[in-house]
Amino acid sequence: MAEIKFSVLDRRCLDWRILGAETPHQEVAARERARNACAASTKWQFTTDDAHTKLAQPYPSIED
Repeated sequence: MAEIKFSVLDRRCLDWRILGAETPHQEVAARERARNACAASTKWQFTTDDAHTKLAQPYPSIED
């Protein structure tokens, strides 16, 4: 989730010339308020079962 949020911030408000040290703080705070106001959420498509199937080889269970 953190990577998604940073990606959104990068595309929407940090992808332009920064004019001062306070500008990024103001832009990030404004975007955060807007997302919180609309109750933005993340729809996960990679389920726990998918993780167990796809990651079984690199991450074997403790019982193995």
